[in-house]
Amino acid sequence: MDPRDAMGRAPDDGAAYLREIALFLAVHLGRRAGVLWPEHGHPLLRHAADPSVLARLSAEISRHTGLLAYSAPGAEGAESDPQHVLVQQVAGGSTWLLPPSRGEIPRTACLRLYSGDVLYIPPAHRRVSVGTVRGSAWIVTVLHPVAAPFATPPEPKAEM
Repeated sequence: MDPRDAMGRAPDDGAAYLREIALFLAVHLGRRAGVLWPEHGHPLLRHAADPSVLARLSAEISRHTGLLAYSAPGAEGAESDPQHVLVQQVAGGSTWLLPPSRGEIPRTACLRLYSGDVLYIPPAHRRVSVGTVRGSAWIVTVLHPVAAPFATPPEPKAEM
């Protein structure tokens, strides 16, 4: 039996969402902050409060991006991470203040995220979450670039 729904769509396993995240990071990683409005969702985002779901989502992000990912529920306040950060708004809305980094125009960016939006924040960029809507939830995913695996050294040649 074909698992397609009444509209002819295949079941959503989140792969399209993860490809969007990977492409978005390929453009923004290590540059300036950016916002993604994904065309696809991920079914795991509906269960973001479950630690096992967050671990699975982190593993899927790692597999699609080549970055080591660790996800946790978000909390209001000011933070600065030495790593790349993704904020995935999973319910409600939130407002984010991004003060300028060195060398940028001295102006604080104010961004409003709604359910489904994704915010990328580069390393050491300060961020402040303020003004969340009741019932709002987001996931903060810290991304660590992974060094390329070491090549296997060649076998030593036998002396003759």
